[in-house]
Amino acid sequence: MRCSRWTRSRKMRRSFFSLMMVLACAPQESPSETPKAPETAGSATVVGTVDGQQITAAELQNRVDAQVAQFRVAGRKVTANFEQNTRRAIFQFLVDQELVAQEGQRQGLAITDEELDQAIATFKDRFGSPAGFVKYLKTIQRTETEWREDHRSRLLRDRVLNKMVGEMVVEDKEVRAHFDKQPDRFLEKEQVRAAQILIPFEGATGPHGRLKAPHSATAISKETKAKTLKEALRIKAKASRPGVGFGQLARTEGKDHRAAAGGDLGWFPRGRQPKSVEDAIFAAKKDQVVGPIKSQFGYHILKLIDRRPEGKKSFEDVQQELHDELLRRKRGRARRGALSTLRAKAKIDIFDTSLKPNESQPTLPSVKKRP
Repeated sequence: MRCSRWTRSRKMRRSFFSLMMVLACAPQESPSETPKAPETAGSATVVGTVDGQQITAAELQNRVDAQVAQFRVAGRKVTANFEQNTRRAIFQFLVDQELVAQEGQRQGLAITDEELDQAIATFKDRFGSPAGFVKYLKTIQRTETEWREDHRSRLLRDRVLNKMVGEMVVEDKEVRAHFDKQPDRFLEKEQVRAAQILIPFEGATGPHGRLKAPHSATAISKETKAKTLKEALRIKAKASRPGVGFGQLARTEGKDHRAAAGGDLGWFPRGRQPKSVEDAIFAAKKDQVVGPIKSQFGYHILKLIDRRPEGKKSFEDVQQELHDELLRRKRGRARRGALSTLRAKAKIDIFDTSLKPNESQPTLPSVKKRP
């Protein structure tokens, strides 16, 4: 999915959900035998075992509740059927997590506290501040202690499966063939790189300056439009003065989440920005400052940084990208095969029949980001 330039990519923030989806798409093995009725561990109902290790209903439901909450936050409708599919996928995740942990013990593999601390520090850096990480934990409904152990499990999973599958090699001829099979993939439309200073209409931005859903033009009063335009004209006059750095001005005057990065919008083709903004910036000359341009969000002052003509990327331009893509595919297939091997060798009992693999059930959809 190609994300809108108005939404900041969070691909770096790998969540528990993304792992769920990988596992939900993998082939699932049937349990070794038809188990007896649900067991209990103290006061906890046991929904399944993996070579004798128990998975409790409470642990499963805790994860399901967190996952469903994430879907609701994303604005997705959660039906009973969807929730049941989620329970099944998460149960399979817990089974595989236990299988990997047991295989790690057999192979003498573990993640030390020092390794975990280093990996977690790197992960937290992606959020820019402790508050960003705390917000992330609230979104996925995990305590920091729970998330820490989740992260240890992810690292162990990678170590165990990578050892099982060994080194993956992609030959140059495979990369070339992959390129030749997709003649239209690397055609590029004309693109521009621009920066902006946005003076939003009141209510058009949320926390941290992130843009909300487009405002209706009729919902914005004439007084608000006039006030916002007056401010935009003031800033445009500043931006037009000789020697004034547009990026620095964006940092001090911009009101959206891109202001901290100097208003940089990156590279984009037509179709990614509000039409009024797009028309203005594609008509501009390099280094020209244009605006104020009105959109549903407010008034934009824009600077064209650079332009790329329409064309096609060469094989050399994308060779590394294609190599990495093929390597990920190979490694993914091999890792899924390794998991299937672990499942086949294990004694997996499922006491809740609703959790048994059901090949007719669709895999779970991914969460789509809202603008």
